[in-house]
Amino acid sequence: MGKVLLEIGDTKLRDITPKMVKQIARRMYPNASVDTWHRQVVVPVRSIINSAHEEGYCAPIRIRAYTKNERMAQDRARGKDSGVKKKPGSWEWVLAFKDQADPRLGAMALFMFTTGARIGQTLAMKRKGDLDLFRKRVRLPAAKGHPTQWIDILPEVAAAIGALPLPEGKLNRERVFYYAGQRSGWFYREWQRACKAAGIPYLPPHSAGRHGFGTETIVRQKIDPATAARDGRWSSAKVLLDTYAHAEEGSASVQQAFQDGLEAARTKLVQGKSGNRRKDPEGKGTQSA
Repeated sequence: MGKVLLEIGDTKLRDITPKMVKQIARRMYPNASVDTWHRQVVVPVRSIINSAHEEGYCAPIRIRAYTKNERMAQDRARGKDSGVKKKPGSWEWVLAFKDQADPRLGAMALFMFTTGARIGQTLAMKRKGDLDLFRKRVRLPAAKGHPTQWIDILPEVAAAIGALPLPEGKLNRERVFYYAGQRSGWFYREWQRACKAAGIPYLPPHSAGRHGFGTETIVRQKIDPATAARDGRWSSAKVLLDTYAHAEEGSASVQQAFQDGLEAARTKLVQGKSGNRRKDPEGKGTQSA
């Protein structure tokens, strides 16, 4: 946000327009996607102005989302597609990662994959007050409109958390996973190292965890979207289906479904014909149609 403030300079909040905000985003990140513009510039500026409005200092601001044409134009300009679907985690990925990762990172990956928790929530949980291993549950911090709440965890997750050794050095001993945050270079270097050692593709925490949860519940285990959205704390089943439930196997599964349907229909027709018998004209019995 500091860089954004330097770009805004002495401009009063009431004089900032939506067009100006978008121009600042383009100027600051000329080679970034519109998603980056939105996240790094539009969201924080809009938040500050609207907060100031609530205090009576200025009018609120409404900044329209970037259009599909704006996204395509910026992608062409930077020579790279944006909005590429994330690859989700799976049981195979998580177990392979856990086998090679630092125990804290391995337990985190397992926790996020099986609960759908976000990385920020995961790191914020404290051992005193948020952890109840006896009942196999944790208290998840509030996020994205969802309140703080207790959620159940698998016995394997409770065991992994309970087995974590007390850390040495500067690691935060109050947190469940002993990390104060993910900003340190060590965090992601170790995450990448574990992926390489396990021989699995690199998946960032959000993809391995929350995207993995969405795909595991909806696509692989066929849980109904409403239940998965509730337990994964999405605002709606639509958000879950649109963003987090990733199709797998491509068109092959669709073709196989049609093939199975065709064979079932053929079988039903054959059975129907063999059972379709009618009486002869004199009513002395039946004969095949």
